[in-house]
Amino acid sequence: MLGRGLAPVVLRSHSERTIYRLGLVAAIVGTAIVLTTHLVPLLLAGAAVAGLGLAAVFPITVAVLSRDLGENSQRLGGFFFAIGNMGGATIPFLVGAVSTQTHSLRAGMALTLLSMALMLAISATFSRRLAFSSQDAR
Repeated sequence: MLGRGLAPVVLRSHSERTIYRLGLVAAIVGTAIVLTTHLVPLLLAGAAVAGLGLAAVFPITVAVLSRDLGENSQRLGGFFFAIGNMGGATIPFLVGAVSTQTHSLRAGMALTLLSMALMLAISATFSRRLAFSSQDAR
């Protein structure tokens, strides 16, 4: 909740693209800390960094899609929300399946790291098509 509250303040001075990508990088770093540490204070810090990093990703994605889709946003919005929920439905299942097969929760949680890295790669690949790519001049 802290991250969602701070996002509008930070967005006043930085572009959506910058916040989106830095958020994903912070989430990747936080998750890497969680996966590699054995110390509770570092585990909590890593979880906090990951949570703060991901806080603005969903709202920025919704805002950018709404802007990009224009008048089609009413018609296509449901589709994008349904696709967006696919990650929430499949990632926990896959984490459990991998954890069970490998007998390692860390191996299962590494899938979350992989999914965030994939989101970052998609962002870098398709940024020219997204509305927030034009706001780099800020």
